[in-house]
Amino acid sequence: MYTTIFLFLLLLNCCDSLYRQSNIVFQSNGYSNVLLAIHDSVTDETILDKIKDAFTKASTTLHTATKKRAYFKEIVILVPNSWKDGPGITPAAAGQTLQYADIIVSAPLPTHRNFPYTRSYAACGHSGIHIQMLTDVFLHPSKPPVKLSPGYPKPNTDTMYNSWSTKLQYQFVYIQRKKKFIVHEWGTFRWGVFNEYPNPGENEFYYSTMFGRADPIRCCIGLLGRAMARFPNGSMSVSACNFVKGPLDPITGLVDQRCKYIPYPYHNRGFESMMDHQWIKEITHFCDDHTDYKHNKYGHNSEAPNMQNRLCGHRSTMTVIEGTEDFRNGLNQPQSISNLVPTFKIVKAARTKRASIYLDDDTLRSNQLADHVISMLPSNTLVLLRHPNKHTGHHLTKRAVKYGDQKIILSKGAKHNTLSALTMKSLKTTSSADHMIVITCNNTTINNQHLRKSNIYFVENGCPERSNKPYTSLHELTHFIHDYEQGPVYLYHQDFSLKEDRIFQDSFIVDEYLTGVLSIRVSYDTNPAPQLKLRDPTGKIRNAIDVDGKLNVLHFTVDSPEKGKWVITVSTTHLTGQNININVAASSNIANIRQPITLSAKAVQQTYQDVHRIAVFADVRLGHHPVVGLKVTAISQLDGRVYKTDLYDNGSGADIQTGDGIYSRFLPYHKNANGLKIQVSDPFGNGHILNNSLVHNEDEIDLEERYESIKMPLKHGISRETMISPDISIPAGNINRTRIPPARIHDLKSRGMNNDNLITLTFTATGNDLDHGRVNHYEILYAHTSQEIFSSRQSLDSLKRVPQSAVMIGSLNLPRSSGQQEVFRINATRLAPNQNSFAFVIVPVDGEGNKGDMSNLVTAGSRIH
Repeated sequence: MYTTIFLFLLLLNCCDSLYRQSNIVFQSNGYSNVLLAIHDSVTDETILDKIKDAFTKASTTLHTATKKRAYFKEIVILVPNSWKDGPGITPAAAGQTLQYADIIVSAPLPTHRNFPYTRSYAACGHSGIHIQMLTDVFLHPSKPPVKLSPGYPKPNTDTMYNSWSTKLQYQFVYIQRKKKFIVHEWGTFRWGVFNEYPNPGENEFYYSTMFGRADPIRCCIGLLGRAMARFPNGSMSVSACNFVKGPLDPITGLVDQRCKYIPYPYHNRGFESMMDHQWIKEITHFCDDHTDYKHNKYGHNSEAPNMQNRLCGHRSTMTVIEGTEDFRNGLNQPQSISNLVPTFKIVKAARTKRASIYLDDDTLRSNQLADHVISMLPSNTLVLLRHPNKHTGHHLTKRAVKYGDQKIILSKGAKHNTLSALTMKSLKTTSSADHMIVITCNNTTINNQHLRKSNIYFVENGCPERSNKPYTSLHELTHFIHDYEQGPVYLYHQDFSLKEDRIFQDSFIVDEYLTGVLSIRVSYDTNPAPQLKLRDPTGKIRNAIDVDGKLNVLHFTVDSPEKGKWVITVSTTHLTGQNININVAASSNIANIRQPITLSAKAVQQTYQDVHRIAVFADVRLGHHPVVGLKVTAISQLDGRVYKTDLYDNGSGADIQTGDGIYSRFLPYHKNANGLKIQVSDPFGNGHILNNSLVHNEDEIDLEERYESIKMPLKHGISRETMISPDISIPAGNINRTRIPPARIHDLKSRGMNNDNLITLTFTATGNDLDHGRVNHYEILYAHTSQEIFSSRQSLDSLKRVPQSAVMIGSLNLPRSSGQQEVFRINATRLAPNQNSFAFVIVPVDGEGNKGDMSNLVTAGSRIH
């Protein structure tokens, strides 16, 4: 495969993690160009046929689950370049890389297996990032990965399961679940619907106002099963988990946390939902609101405190799906399709890539950028450099050879050196490379979005000179031209002016996951060169700094750098000052760690109560493990001033899930997010990696210890930076600060009602303006059934309000600042002395009287009699 890179540094939307954009086409009910990439860690080539078989079955399952509105029409499978060539395998085209994959299949660790999951940052109804699957799903279906089935005893090991747990039935569950698991994950990835069962660590039961007792968290009440607990001594109990007759914990008013609800895999009632325990034989559809008990049709359980209800306003999965772009306004109506077997295209990743770099001019800034881009290309890349100045082109070639890059770089003067001469056709035919990068100052005539689909990328060279756009584009471009686990990691960037007798000093961290090459580049606009002083973590001054007076670049590299804090100092002798840019990047070559800790970011426009706002998301992770406890800051400009906005991974405001390594926040006052810088640090030493794994036992399925989450502290701290420049802007006249409402509370939880009739509610405080500031007060609304609240959604004024006199802990009129934890303890006797069933929602109100949307609903009730 060849990589063509035309350096026009323009705005890019990258593909790694949050940057990735899907190229899926959905027409006439069929999904085409779905890219499934097999990771290099997978060596068993027999998995290819098993993947085909699984997705063939999943296509029919998807068609049924969506009521004949969707199926898999075409799937492109990218296999590693280490695999053997075979008939029907063609070279991968541009954009067919691990970076662009919609589905990634990788090998698990020998004893611990990462969770299969779908990465998602956006709210309900929005597409996710990609689906991560393990080879076990295809090669070892007898090993139950997470989300395919909760644990239940091995066949014939417990007498109460003998009626349905024959070996044949047990094996059939695994055969069925692969295709259903694919559809389950596709629901989150494509349509933004979420799990309807409890997440790991959550209580599996809640108080049902429908039944007036505890009930399992499930999509519909037709999902039957047993509840049991396993105790530390190995014994198992059913009586301790009788959610119908009790007992409840007198302190929390909840079912014992050790109790697990285990649905029957056979002979169950109802056929919904694919987002619930989809491995059950009878489940075939996504859940909707229709109920027909006579025909075993159970509608959506809107009061269960699962992720779907919490994030989607208690709407059913099918209601959300039908409101997405795939089906909105009557698109893709149900069709009976005779052939639901997907077409499979097998493509192979290239061992050697090719890049074409095209310079539009011979300015200093363009040449500095070209030098930077050449240095960050993958080591197995052949580069065709098209430069308007033959001598400068040769100089760039010599620099690449000097620094030991294993590339063949050809310098060739371009015939057409003006951007106006670069038509779409000429760009496509300029070289046979996969990606073309063009460096230019004139981008006004280029349709970036259209060219990007052809893997033609523009890097704006910084006219005016102090523009941040070149470095924004360089950071984004890195994700395009490198595979999923490769490429430089940016630790630090700064752009500033410096005069004589002034000193610039700052620091960055090299962490334990960066043992490759550390590269520090300092570019400047006028000679003589500034003075650069580097001090490593041991206190040693590093003097091996290369000075290129022709390109005006200072360059320092070191292999396996010392871990810890590096200090960089810059001074100059210029009286009028120099414009200076510093870029620090590093890589990793640890054999047993697939990639270093990475940072990717995205800004999107979201509409909330008809108010358009920008939301920013930053994803920090090691491989597929989230890195949490960090300080993540978005640095932007607003009205000529620099603003720093902390992003949080707290499940509140713009953030949809706590502890997933995605830090989020709204920018409520910004008209655009151009030149947005994201910084990551660990100033308080709280950062750690969450190594979430599934512990596998070859002999049995363990009911209790299925999940393992290990916290791995960062030894030296961390430095990461990236820059994004999304092509979004807020409509004129939409930044009236008095109209900005508080963000919706979507993490409200109930700890139940104890024997003293005290109900404890917890949630994360929202802000006066979305998730910023402090709201004026809370309105806690309640009813005695959930249905009363759902029936009053359009007019919440009819609901009862919790008075402060009934609040034992917490203050309705003195809320905490956005992002802090709120705890309210309510005396149920003071609300209704003769009632033992309650449902609650919260509405935040700001100082201007703007009300946020109704929170997710929670319930509480008295002990079971």
